[in-house]
Amino acid sequence: VTTNISVAKAANIFYSMNSDDKNRALTVISTAQKYVANVQKDPTNPRFRNFRLSNKVFDKITANTGSMELLESLNFSVFHSDIDFVASIPLSVDLELLGKVLDKALKKYQST
Repeated sequence: VTTNISVAKAANIFYSMNSDDKNRALTVISTAQKYVANVQKDPTNPRFRNFRLSNKVFDKITANTGSMELLESLNFSVFHSDIDFVASIPLSVDLELLGKVLDKALKKYQST
């Protein structure tokens, strides 16, 4: 189980890896935040928990250096389906904690 400390650390590493483009880094964190918020609205709906990596919106995350490591720190599972690679937020993930950590990271990086 990932703690908020390891997620915050991964967010810091990700941000530093993409510090040359602050807006791109903020887009990744805010996009991940939106995915988590959607899952919080309907936690048992697989439609909100599973995302194709080729999805145009999800590509905003995966197209950046360190993004897969960030997803892993957020406890996203990545696997291959018959059609595509898929990222999933498992049922065991503490969505409230994850949302709080992403909110905190976003606020921190918006102020720098």
